[in-house]
Order: sequence, then C-alpha cells, then structure tokens
Amino acid sequence: MIPIFTGSVDNGGLKFDRRSSVDEYIGTLIGQRVEVIIRKPRTKRSDVQNSYYWGVVIELLSKELGYDKDEMHEILKYKFLQSNAMGMPYIKSTTKLSTGEFEEYLSKIKQWAAEFLHIVIPDPNEAT
Repeated sequence: MIPIFTGSVDNGGLKFDRRSSVDEYIGTLIGQRVEVIIRKPRTKRSDVQNSYYWGVVIELLSKELGYDKDEMHEILKYKFLQSNAMGMPYIKSTTKLSTGEFEEYLSKIKQWAAEFLHIVIPDPNEAT
C-alpha cells in the first residue's frame, strides 16, 4: 500500500502533519527514484449524502421495486458505477467516491428513476 501523507502549504512551504512518519518512509527509499504528487485532498462523500442515499433513495426504490436495501444498493452500483481498468470491468465502491462524484451518482439515479420508473425521488431539502 502506498502511504499518503497530509499537510498544508504555508508561506510557500510544505508542512507535513506527521513529519516523523514522512522522514521514516523516505528513509526506506534511499537510492531510489521517486514520484511526488501534491494535490488538494479528496473529500469523500459526506455523512449527509450517505444518510440521504440510504434513508431516502435506497429506502424509496427498494420499497417500490421489491428489493431489500442491500440488493437495491448493488443494483444501482452495477447500473451507474461500472468502470473499466486495463480492459477488465469492475464496479466502483460508493465509499470511495468524492462528494462531487457521489452527487453525480445520485443525480443519475434520480433521473433514471423519474424517466424509466416514473418514481420521483425528493431532493434532500424536500425529504421528510
């Protein structure tokens, strides 16, 4: 597993949260070429998104279509999160989606439900 170190940029310098861990890992790479990637951290889906997904989207569709919640979740992932890596298909995990990716996933589900199933899934601010 590739370690990920977090930190912040202050006055043009990079400041690691756990500098000793970074130094320890760098020590294991002496004499080797390395690749460094610096990016803003990905924000995983929020607890609010997760609650809405399971409490409204999954709840409503599973009741309407006769599946249990886990089955409905798997069906939606299969339908909307299929991907392909090196010619091999796989299904993405919703837990690995960023907040933006998860929002896109929800949008696709809601559009599909409305167009093909004639089921309107309320927006989070409309759900009771």
